[in-house]
Amino acid sequence: MVKAPTGWTLDNSAGVSHGLHAVFYPEGSSWSDSPAVMYVNTALRERGVSLDEFIRDEIRRFGQDFGSIHVETSPSIQTGDGKTTTVRALSDDRRGNRESVAYLEEKKIFVLFVLTSRDEAAYRDPELHLPHGHARERCRAL
Repeated sequence: MVKAPTGWTLDNSAGVSHGLHAVFYPEGSSWSDSPAVMYVNTALRERGVSLDEFIRDEIRRFGQDFGSIHVETSPSIQTGDGKTTTVRALSDDRRGNRESVAYLEEKKIFVLFVLTSRDEAAYRDPELHLPHGHARERCRAL
């Protein structure tokens, strides 16, 4: 189960058309107009596929879909229930997106906690708690 971080709204309907049933945006904004949003997504875990393999394949597919990207390994984040995630920061795709993705390995699925923005200033805005250090706090609340 996920809950909205302080200062954010959890919306279970705004992202459904994109297959997302848990999206977050800063209070006072919306899924469609916020310069930075977060969402949770899952992927079925194929037998024998490690988290590292899944991340590698996800990043490869992302690059194929959106052009070459810059990938950085960020420090791991613990979820609110104490599980450790593996984090990658993605930038410089052809749409100008910036994303931090925290990957969590479960028995039958992989869970992705994603912070995304097309606006670098919003991505790093301390008022939204989005720079890497503060994004860690946002994910802990999820």
